[in-house]
Amino acid sequence: MIVNKYLIRFLILLTIGIVCTLPTEAYDRQAVDDYANTWWNSCNHTCGTYSSCTPWSYWGSECCGYPSQGGDCANFTSQSVLAGGHSDLNGGLPCRGYPCGREEIGAKNLGDCLVQKGWTRTCGYHQAPPADIQVGDVLVYHTGSCSDSDAHATVVTSVNGTDVRISCHSSNQHDVSYTYLSSSKPYYEWLHYPSNDLCGALSGTLSAGTYTLSCDIYVNSGAPLHIMPGVTLNYNGHSFTVNGELLWGQ
Repeated sequence: MIVNKYLIRFLILLTIGIVCTLPTEAYDRQAVDDYANTWWNSCNHTCGTYSSCTPWSYWGSECCGYPSQGGDCANFTSQSVLAGGHSDLNGGLPCRGYPCGREEIGAKNLGDCLVQKGWTRTCGYHQAPPADIQVGDVLVYHTGSCSDSDAHATVVTSVNGTDVRISCHSSNQHDVSYTYLSSSKPYYEWLHYPSNDLCGALSGTLSAGTYTLSCDIYVNSGAPLHIMPGVTLNYNGHSFTVNGELLWGQ
């Protein structure tokens, strides 16, 4: 049996539309920093009951004389993020919105909650700060692994190249180097609010618009031909797919 092969030449039109599925609220990083700078060494809470919302609860031992309830680190970090205009951290696990309806008071849960809200996560042993880390982002430290619940949440309050500094509660720290817990909690989970930087990175590489390309394909004679050209773009865990249309073939 003789099989003939034919060269099929196509002109393909690719229409690219950049669509971003990212958090939609405006995130004011300066407001996050201002809140952390104001409250890092005190509590935004009227002493009485540690779970009362006046306007926030307080879960540490450094303020009001309460016995520690596991520390106030995630609560304080939540408050700082919310001060920047972030949407409430509620809606079901891992975002519990407890006890004031808006915050997450567990450090590991906070990291998982922020990822659920669209933040990007980079974690590893003594993980260096990702290039996109900014003031207003979050760093969660873990003891044994990136999934260890023995964790500590902080907010990024200074970035100068690779010199990244954090602020936190329980214990109270202000603008200390991110490496300050390198021995006791060596797994660093960096959480970045992507804002519009994803769209910017993609549009800087591939702008929305119409593109043409040609391709040569050898096929067996008589074989059915069905071509759906497509391109998939991946960036920091986000996937974008664009499809082409077959315009002409001979």
